[in-house]
Amino acid sequence: MRVRRTANISTACPDRRDDIVHPDNRLLAERAARVIGLDVAGVDLLIPDVSRSWREVGGAICEVNAQPGMRVHWLAHPERDLNGEMLETLVAGDGRIPIAAVTGTNGKTTTCQMLHRILRAAGVNSGVCTTQGPGSATSSVPERTSGYPVADSAH
Repeated sequence: MRVRRTANISTACPDRRDDIVHPDNRLLAERAARVIGLDVAGVDLLIPDVSRSWREVGGAICEVNAQPGMRVHWLAHPERDLNGEMLETLVAGDGRIPIAAVTGTNGKTTTCQMLHRILRAAGVNSGVCTTQGPGSATSSVPERTSGYPVADSAH
């Protein structure tokens, strides 16, 4: 890959070829993201040839980004719907996420908690966020798409 002498991600690696990444390198990046509990991550791998396994040519992860920039990928692959591809891996079905917004003066938290409990009892994977915090209407520990529980500090 050609790399420019700049630290601006928007101008670096314009000819990025994500389609040639060796399966071992992809698995390494996916494992790194899962270890720290991320569903979406940008993993920077220092390696002489990304099309060959890091086990063969050596390589190291230098950074895992919790909020990776997508612009460089959009520029490299303008024909691909990268956001759609990412959502398809995270959300089952047609990608729609039904929501209910509760407004008013009094009783919003109680109404949200009741709606959440009704949906959970009906088998719907539901979450709630009120002034008491996210997931406060259930005693179960919510899980991320990665399969790892959300840390207790997130409740």
